[in-house]
Amino acid sequence: MDITLHASFQNGGPAAKDIYVPVLMSLNTEAKILYDEGSNLLQAQKYIEALPKLEAAAKLSPDNDESLNNFAWALVAIATTTKSALDPRALEHAKEAVKLAPSVPNYYDTLAHAEYLSGNMSAARDAWATVYKLSPGYDDSDPLCARDKKIFEDLKKQGGITK
Repeated sequence: MDITLHASFQNGGPAAKDIYVPVLMSLNTEAKILYDEGSNLLQAQKYIEALPKLEAAAKLSPDNDESLNNFAWALVAIATTTKSALDPRALEHAKEAVKLAPSVPNYYDTLAHAEYLSGNMSAARDAWATVYKLSPGYDDSDPLCARDKKIFEDLKKQGGITK
């Protein structure tokens, strides 16, 4: 970005109205379109097709918790369905989504999956515990989550947790 433009924006110059704001608005519009397209592909379980759209949306809007979470979930879903190693960006973006929106249970679910796939069992257990603390009746309909409660129960037993 042009430093002069940025300085002009900070000083209330004409560039703020004429150039800077429309550029920011177009980035948000592009991010929303990419997010919507990627999320639709995610729901259709077309994880590999969704990934580049969600990645671009997350880059364009790095403070959007939904974009970050869905990008992380796409990476988790790809690792799970292809039985491949988890891309470390999944953990990074899942943690950032939780940080931005700490009261959203499904973000902790994404984080739990990312931690689990990374081999961080106690962190996975803690994330799933937060899911059920925030939403005791939480039930994710995504087929990839069918075993979540069983895995969580096993992790609690391994950690010596009874409740």
